[in-house]
Amino acid sequence: KKKLENAMFYSGVSEFIDQLEKGSNTTVGERGSSLSGGQIQRIALARVLYQDPDVLILDEFTNSLDPESENHILEKLELLKEGIIVNNELYNLNCIGLRFFTVYGPFGRPDMAYYKFTKNILADKPIEVYNKGEMYRDFTYIDDIIESIKRILDKPPSTQKNVLSNSVSKHRVFNIGNSSPVKLINFIKTIEKYCDKKAKIKFRNIQPGDVLKTYADTKDFVKEIGYKPKTSIDEGISEFVNWFKEYHK
Repeated sequence: KKKLENAMFYSGVSEFIDQLEKGSNTTVGERGSSLSGGQIQRIALARVLYQDPDVLILDEFTNSLDPESENHILEKLELLKEGIIVNNELYNLNCIGLRFFTVYGPFGRPDMAYYKFTKNILADKPIEVYNKGEMYRDFTYIDDIIESIKRILDKPPSTQKNVLSNSVSKHRVFNIGNSSPVKLINFIKTIEKYCDKKAKIKFRNIQPGDVLKTYADTKDFVKEIGYKPKTSIDEGISEFVNWFKEYHK
């Protein structure tokens, strides 16, 4: 029990679980469909921490959290530093981190909103939309992600000097996104356009932990690699819906 309590504490799950109808016994639906993206991320982190790993590698595990919640969880995880090792220096690795912003497209994850929206609209089933769709996401088409990865493999970025410590860092992190956030309700209208059907929308209140806007600052990536994602929402959704209809026919 103590192990579970610790996992819930350090992941931030304990901050919202008591608000659920039946606490930790609440049914949250397939793939946590009744939870926000931030809540799902916290539960995923809790599951990992419960395993008490010797090595823990965290990959954008807070990208669905608002800044305040993110900082709160990072402060808690600082307490675990002595017991969890994340090591890049041991083998002198040149590590490049890529932060992807709301990737969508063919063969995407079925639990993502754009996939569920398309599936339900075509099936004449309702979709749930939070905060009246008044949220912005920096949607990035999968082809742009692939092209970015290919280019960074062909031209690894330079090392970066730390002016404070006078050391050279072999670790770089780049944002990859369209740098052009789209309002969620407009994103849904584009899906309707290419599905040739109107969505049956059930509006819900914004969920705790959801952020109102994401935006990819890609200046460093463009400077180093010379490439910027360029697929518009109209182009990307058209390609995805065509693929979806063919794949699921």
